[in-house]
Amino acid sequence: MDKENIVKNYIDDSTYGDYIGYITNGGKIHNHIDPTISGYDHIRFNLFLSVPTKGGFPIYNGVTIPVKVGDYVRCNSSKEYHECEMVEGDIPRIVISYGIYLKRKIYQYK
Repeated sequence: MDKENIVKNYIDDSTYGDYIGYITNGGKIHNHIDPTISGYDHIRFNLFLSVPTKGGFPIYNGVTIPVKVGDYVRCNSSKEYHECEMVEGDIPRIVISYGIYLKRKIYQYK
């Protein structure tokens, strides 16, 4: 949260809570958008503990994000379509995914 400068206006919980994603050879995450609650965006921070030799990279709005072990990626999961490439080989894709609801900014125009 410090790296993202998020210090207020969030709920430290989300539809799916926090979880560990473990995907092995032939597995992938389908393209989707996550649900949210009124007035908030559903945000996920995905910390990579293991990255496959081939595949497994996250794809946000059609853009593949190369990652390495120890990287985290912020996903605006209720606004951006997201998925991951198919995992290939013996090394699994292991991710700790932390979720929050972040209050939407209200802009006033004059």
